[in-house]
Amino acid sequence: MKTLQTIGEFGLISLLTKSFNPTKDVLIPVGDDCAVLKYSTKEYLLWTTDLLLEGVHFTRDAPPYRIGWKALAVSLSDIAAMAGKPKYALVFVGLPTESSLFYVKEIYRGITDLAKKFGVQVVGGDTNAYEKVVIGTTVLGVV
Repeated sequence: MKTLQTIGEFGLISLLTKSFNPTKDVLIPVGDDCAVLKYSTKEYLLWTTDLLLEGVHFTRDAPPYRIGWKALAVSLSDIAAMAGKPKYALVFVGLPTESSLFYVKEIYRGITDLAKKFGVQVVGGDTNAYEKVVIGTTVLGVV
């Protein structure tokens, strides 16, 4: 029996996206740094999302400001890899209920400081309680 461990990340992506039928407006589909979508005759949308997990991408004792900064930076890096300009971001977090408000505010301060540096507007997201810290970003850019 095949497992996630045996097929790896790209094998899983291939398996899950076999039934996707991108239209002609999807110039670069799943599997690259960003999806590239034709938006107009002069502009293309870049769309990316990334997820960071406590214990995999950072430890709980890492400075929360740096965790927030990193969470947005990985998505901004994807946009940059496609020579694009990031415009908007969504942020989603899962946090232990015992997290201090200072900790949470510092995560978001890291995100907003980096967003300001690159002219990105954080326009929404989602929050949930979870046993570990989980933080993700979705960034929309143009090229």
